[in-house]
Amino acid sequence: MLYNIKLSNDQKASIDRLCERAAPQFRKALQDALALRERTSSAPADEGRARDLAQATVDAIARVIMLKARIDSEILAVLTPEQRKAWPSRRV
Repeated sequence: MLYNIKLSNDQKASIDRLCERAAPQFRKALQDALALRERTSSAPADEGRARDLAQATVDAIARVIMLKARIDSEILAVLTPEQRKAWPSRRV
């Protein structure tokens, strides 16, 4: 079950395919963000370099957030209207 939402077998298969397709991109974006974060914390005190690393880190984190939003959107498209109400990101 996905967030305690009962899924049909077709929905499970569709969501599994979506997640399998997105996993490499998501993993790479997370690794990039973490690597940049490490480089930022160990970078020399050069302000220009620190600014560049900080911006690259922000961009990498933004890619992770955008990938998550895209995956959520694709999963929501598979769900019925009733199931969408139970999706965590849709709660107020």
